[in-house]
Amino acid sequence: MECEYLPDELRAEEFLSLRAVSGLKPIDIALVRAALGKSIVTIKAVLGGELAGFARVAGDGALVFIVCDVLVHPALRCKGIGSQLVRRTMDELARRIPRGTWVQVSLFPAPGRDGFYRRLGFSPNEGIGPSMHAYITNPG
Repeated sequence: MECEYLPDELRAEEFLSLRAVSGLKPIDIALVRAALGKSIVTIKAVLGGELAGFARVAGDGALVFIVCDVLVHPALRCKGIGSQLVRRTMDELARRIPRGTWVQVSLFPAPGRDGFYRRLGFSPNEGIGPSMHAYITNPG
C-alpha cells in the first residue's frame, strides 16, 4: 500500500496525535492551530486512512523558508515516507515561487539527522551555525 500525500490538509489534532505517539512534548492546541494557519506549506502522508507523517514549512513566503517539522509515525520510519515528505514539500515550494527565481530553504536538523537531509540535497551553512540549506528553483 502506498501513501497518499496531501498538501495543506494537516489538522491540529493530527499534528498533536503524531507528536504524542512519537514521544514529543505536548503543545497547546490553540498554538498549533495558529502555527498551521501561518504555515507556508504543510503536507501530510496518509496510509490506509491513517496519518503516517507530515512536513511543515514556515517563513515569510517570499525569501525565508524554514522546514520546521518533518515527523513520521514511529512504526513507519525508514520506509521512505520522510524522504517523500521533504521532496514533495520542496516541489510544492518551487511551484509557489515566481518562475525563473530561486530561494534558499533552511532547516535545523535534529541531532544525528544531518545525513538524511544531505541525501535530500541540503548542505551545512558553514560558519553560520547548525542550520542546513538547499536551493530550489521554479524553472518556469
